[in-house]
Amino acid sequence: GPTDDPTFSFDEAPVGTCAIWAVNFDDIDIPSDQVGDITGCFALSNPIYVDRLDGNDPACDPDAVPGCTDETACNYDPAATSDDGSCIDQITVEINQACDEETGTLTVTALVDGGLAAAEGGTYQLTGDATFTVIPGQSVTIGTDYIETDMINIIITDQDAFCGVNLEFSEGADPCEKTDVDLISFEGTVEAEGNMIQWVTALEENSDLFLLERSTDGESFAVVATIEAQGFASTATAYEHMDKDAPAGVSYYRLVERNGNGVEVLVSEVISLNRGESFFGITSITPIPVTDIVNINFTAVSDTKVTVELFDAKGQLVISSLNETTVGLNNLSMDLSALPAGVYVLNLTDGAESRTTKLVVE
Repeated sequence: GPTDDPTFSFDEAPVGTCAIWAVNFDDIDIPSDQVGDITGCFALSNPIYVDRLDGNDPACDPDAVPGCTDETACNYDPAATSDDGSCIDQITVEINQACDEETGTLTVTALVDGGLAAAEGGTYQLTGDATFTVIPGQSVTIGTDYIETDMINIIITDQDAFCGVNLEFSEGADPCEKTDVDLISFEGTVEAEGNMIQWVTALEENSDLFLLERSTDGESFAVVATIEAQGFASTATAYEHMDKDAPAGVSYYRLVERNGNGVEVLVSEVISLNRGESFFGITSITPIPVTDIVNINFTAVSDTKVTVELFDAKGQLVISSLNETTVGLNNLSMDLSALPAGVYVLNLTDGAESRTTKLVVE
């Protein structure tokens, strides 16, 4: 409260921040300890703010040893008993590998974070195929001349060598084979005697066999047909296979090419075909996964209107359209390029029946 005593005692003050004013006055009325209640002729100084700490706060301990108490920090001080906010995260390196199957080139990038460089907005010295100066969170290409048996080695030095000098990070190079075929299309249709799978290549170099694989869950695939490839071809070549043993329900297909050296490479996207008893149903969705445009083939029992709805993983409707259809096979396309990656549920309704399937957007 108000006093003309120049000394102060905080013994009764609560934990928190206290504000103290000096008051010069000629005539004053101070009905409470709240500054806002003062009336009369007076002038207030600027306030002085004092932080009142809990008695158990380490800062109140005269024997406390300030420092970093986080054992995961790079500057952890085992002798410290009071954390002073100086902890610095350990340096982390994220190595990413990308294979260009047209050229067989494996590009390796690295993203560095943590250390004093991240805490103060500084830089690191990174050595891969060359030496780079990089900033925290910056992805930098460190090399492209790697083969499957190589080890990717990265050496990092933190700003002012605070969290380490010549720290080594490594991992094995991923296999990256040049695709021996240029695949133009890979499609399928549901027919009375089975599922017809067709594909066309524009170019083949050292191709030996095509392995057509089928799955009922989209994850575990088995070879259902082996087709001899052209070997070497500079013009378009068409292939097809009738999968007479295709089960009822949804089947997923993908195409693997084996070259003359025995190396197998997945050359197609995954497509799905649905063999059902109902006349109204989804027969195929391509491509899987979807990156932009998805093509939906379905059959209708009459000339009617079909509602197409797409729901996200939370069950929220993200796309809806009403489409005119004719008896038999119908096709429609949807642009999904604006959607975030994830699993979606596609629902088709003709007013009497509904058909639902899942699709994946990358």
